[in-house]
Amino acid sequence: MKTEYSINYDAETVEEAKDYLKYRYKQLGKFGFYLKDEFVIENNSIVSIYKDPFDAGYYGSVYILKQYREKRLFSKRVQEFMITIATLDECNLSDFLESKEINHIVLNHNSAYKIIQQYYGNDKTKRSEVPLIYHIEEGGSILNTTGASDIVKDAYYLHPLLQSDEGFNKNKSYDFTGINTESVILAMEYRRVANSYLSTNNIEDFVGFSCEEVKQMLMADKIQNHKDFMLFHYEKHERSNELYQYFNHWFRLLNIDYNDWADYDYG
Repeated sequence: MKTEYSINYDAETVEEAKDYLKYRYKQLGKFGFYLKDEFVIENNSIVSIYKDPFDAGYYGSVYILKQYREKRLFSKRVQEFMITIATLDECNLSDFLESKEINHIVLNHNSAYKIIQQYYGNDKTKRSEVPLIYHIEEGGSILNTTGASDIVKDAYYLHPLLQSDEGFNKNKSYDFTGINTESVILAMEYRRVANSYLSTNNIEDFVGFSCEEVKQMLMADKIQNHKDFMLFHYEKHERSNELYQYFNHWFRLLNIDYNDWADYDYG
């Protein structure tokens, strides 16, 4: 069984720690926390300062390299930078932070996210070698920015399980206990609408938007996909011109201007 995307909780070098933090930053984006500054201190720790959804300006995190832990450096860094720690439940820092009476906020991923996190595991895209879970993190961040509901976010997290025929047949009997029924229904409707216009179809095949929620999901999906396309495949892929036109067709259907998202902070 797959587990959380493998990251190194026990980094011993700054480079390894930054690789760990790269994924955590993307996860935090779904909650409205974005990296503002990152400081390497004495080659033993990294302090991250976040732009936060509360505009408080004092949230951050501290990563101590494995060999320097249990030397009271964590509390020292918190005091030096006067930050409130923003952490994720799976980081397992709550007990430590409470024992040290360090101000903090714990952000929790729900069941829908945990399902896709386990489903994707360490899998990566074939061509660009990007972790598949990044599509979920970045799309979820976009949905958070646009003010989408938790039901829509959960539907977006679930859609990869059901979108392709292979995925649908493999997961149609999946136990979605604990997931809002509306999110599962929206994931299925997303499958119908999204699959009506794939890059191998004609735009005339598009069935239209049945509801605003699916439109929100597709907006997040296409903005994120287009970003990766331009980064990894534009003028490199054998169907580059077709795919470029395909994305532009989708932006017209969605009535959005991609330029408005060109500089978006994905974490």
